[in-house]
Amino acid sequence: NPDKFLTDYYVGQKVGEIWGYVTEGFFSSDAEIAAHADQSLYRSHSSGKIQVGDIMLKDLNGDGKVNPGLNTATDPGDRRVIGNTTPHYTYGISLGSNYRSIFLNGFFQGVAKQDWYPSPESNAFWGQYNRPYGLVPSWQLKPGMIWSKENPNSFLPRYASRLSNN
Repeated sequence: NPDKFLTDYYVGQKVGEIWGYVTEGFFSSDAEIAAHADQSLYRSHSSGKIQVGDIMLKDLNGDGKVNPGLNTATDPGDRRVIGNTTPHYTYGISLGSNYRSIFLNGFFQGVAKQDWYPSPESNAFWGQYNRPYGLVPSWQLKPGMIWSKENPNSFLPRYASRLSNN
């Protein structure tokens, strides 16, 4: 991979890199949308029109457009390494106890830190953001999770139909 395409391993890559866009929150007004870099390449519904409540992606390279560049490590566009899937801190603990002819042993192991990015098929995470006919995961229905005018500091953007401008 001499061109260092991000779709394959390349010299200098850290195994497990997650490349992605940086978000700046959600659009809060039409004026903010008009003043922001063009991110029409990433649509929240079929019309392609960015609306209040949509995710605002950061224009990292300052060219006025949010895009993937040449999809290489030297020109990733507005993406950067946002995580790594390699486990950072693994641990194992073994405990044991003996009393006469009775013994008890236990072994615990785990990972203290590992980044995860859900695949497109992770319906338990994406829910209706991925497939409008899918079930809404219960964690998304908790108060404050989905953007609305009354809840601008949410975790998820506004719900939008893929077939309309809403």
